[in-house]
Amino acid sequence: MSSEHKFLTIILFLHLLQACTADVYVPVWHPTPLLEEKGDLDAAIYTSTNGTDVHGAYAFSERFGVGTDLNYLYRDFQSNRDFQRHKYGELSFIYFVDLQDSEFRGLGVLGDPVYSNPDRSFKLEFLGSIGLGEGEELRGSGLDETTEGNFAKGRYSKFSLQSNAAIETDILTIGLSPRLSYVSYHDFITTQTSAPGLNTDKNSGIFWEPALFMALQYENVKLESQIGIARVLGNQPAFGYEQLFLSIGVHLNLNVLD
Repeated sequence: MSSEHKFLTIILFLHLLQACTADVYVPVWHPTPLLEEKGDLDAAIYTSTNGTDVHGAYAFSERFGVGTDLNYLYRDFQSNRDFQRHKYGELSFIYFVDLQDSEFRGLGVLGDPVYSNPDRSFKLEFLGSIGLGEGEELRGSGLDETTEGNFAKGRYSKFSLQSNAAIETDILTIGLSPRLSYVSYHDFITTQTSAPGLNTDKNSGIFWEPALFMALQYENVKLESQIGIARVLGNQPAFGYEQLFLSIGVHLNLNVLD
């Protein structure tokens, strides 16, 4: 089996793991630019179980940056006449620090510098994001000739708080990226009436979306993978959502002031 077929098999398997509801909210890849200094420019493209993600970030000062992220997903399950579409874009404001910097040295236990090893750094980023998206899905239409399937569609706004904590060396980066998102749907419609939570008119929800990421690096290029989940906090909203994503992609890190 080719690598492409294996990846498609994983996508289909994860898709079947979801509830039988039509999912219109898709948690996307977490931006992890790990900016270092003024002038840093980070660009990335990812493919994942939740579509294709394109990312860019720029550090306009020694501590602050801005970022943008786009997601597009289209699945066409022709054997069942099912499909899923999703589009999303967001803007982020970023605060970043490296605890290897001199101003943070001396914060360690018993006066030792924090991660004083010159071959290793401990990076922190905090992101506040606002985004707009829309999604639709038809699921279960091909079960038999009399089945119309579950359909849902809607547009939404999203507000997120995220942090990235990573240990980085010259060749390897490992990190944790927890994210808290408030998702509110507008113009939401669905044909579903029997799935848990869908007898409510609650078209908003708060989601806990932690992710793990790891990257291999050669000079200014990184090959990164992520795995993340989404869990709603509180009562189930009226809309369905994807609960898991896997992604892999390429980062390009430059300093445009060099």
